[in-house]
Amino acid sequence: MHWFTENPWPLVILLCGAAACGLILLEKFRFLISGGLVLSAVLIWYVETVIVTPAEQVEVELHRMLEAFVDRDLPAIEARISAASPDLVATAESGLKLVDLHPSFHLKDIRVESDSDGQTAVATLRANGTATLKRNNMFSHVATRWKTTWKREAGVWKLVDVRRLDVVSGQEIGVLSSG
Repeated sequence: MHWFTENPWPLVILLCGAAACGLILLEKFRFLISGGLVLSAVLIWYVETVIVTPAEQVEVELHRMLEAFVDRDLPAIEARISAASPDLVATAESGLKLVDLHPSFHLKDIRVESDSDGQTAVATLRANGTATLKRNNMFSHVATRWKTTWKREAGVWKLVDVRRLDVVSGQEIGVLSSG
């Protein structure tokens, strides 16, 4: 489900443009109509900042998870993983032993689909940037694709499943594989 103001800017720009046209073209009530349109734009922007959808909450958690990996903060990573998925903690620990992510590593093309009751969400994303392979201390640019499943537990989004996808084909590959 998408909230109509998930991206308020097209509607805000449209309303402000209509307000400007109203000021120029209308003779009667131009200030009243244009003021109402500008007030509507401000109200839409405000509502968008107040309402945080489940998709936006999951996206925030994804960014926090990436920050924890860049900072090599295993407790922060564990805090975002569901207790029902202890194997993910071991996978994360193994990943930290294999590579160092540079601060330039970033998430792109994040798409979050939540179920109708807002308790489970699936996020697909790309993660790109510089990483250093620890075994030979060489760094390179890495492009990856991921599909993650999140579940709301006690009001907090927790990671329950991670699948690494081939960047080109989208087929599942091993989370820690070099391919």
